[in-house]
Amino acid sequence: MWRKPAASGGDRKPEAGKNQIRSGRAAVFLTEKDCRKPGAGKDAAGIGAPAPRGGVQTAFAATLWPLWREFWRDPWQARFVRPLLIINLLGSVYGFYWYHEQLAATPFYAWLFVPDSPLATTLFALALAGSLAGFKSTLLRAVACTASIKYGLWAVVVISQFWWLGGQPAPTESMLWFSHLGMAAQGFVYLRRVRWGAPVALFTGGWMFLNDALDYGAGLHPYLFAAGQETAAAITAAVLSGLLFACLWSRCRSAGERY
Repeated sequence: MWRKPAASGGDRKPEAGKNQIRSGRAAVFLTEKDCRKPGAGKDAAGIGAPAPRGGVQTAFAATLWPLWREFWRDPWQARFVRPLLIINLLGSVYGFYWYHEQLAATPFYAWLFVPDSPLATTLFALALAGSLAGFKSTLLRAVACTASIKYGLWAVVVISQFWWLGGQPAPTESMLWFSHLGMAAQGFVYLRRVRWGAPVALFTGGWMFLNDALDYGAGLHPYLFAAGQETAAAITAAVLSGLLFACLWSRCRSAGERY
């Protein structure tokens, strides 16, 4: 049991306004100024000052926000391109496997127009790989980004309509919904940093409209989730193609264009 020592002539009482922390038989006196210091009394009292509430979240946000701003400013930096290249390659592998039954039932000469989403992510991966290798094709970047935006948003709309019609949000459909939303987001971020001219805009628009014509004219569109979705799927694809082509055409740049 701790006992207070008898006062002597040499003993000094703690000054007013000071806090006393006791540990075992030792008594440590800290001023109010010392108590405000991080970790004050930690060694003497055997306890540490608690981390400020929300400090971890604040530090996390302080790290992510500058990173996001840098990504928004210039997404073609290698530190952003490398992880996205891996993600898009893995997504492409899964996507082609997803289409394997439809591809098996489709003549081989039409295979290019069947797996819309995995083809878009494959083109996007090629554009990223080309950036790392110093190959900067404006045409490849424009087609890859617009395809990612178009088929990312198209899948989000089609899956959302399936749920609205009464479909259950199973894990697979939920994963596809979020992954395709990510496709659209990456396409938008990267397309902002691409400069193109009229020939690129015309080719990219023609590619999108050709896909729509074959998908819904020749029946090559991806298998849908429920009966009765074909009309909504066709309208969504046509609207997205039209909006993207209008965007491409309105932002044509002739200077510095590379094919």
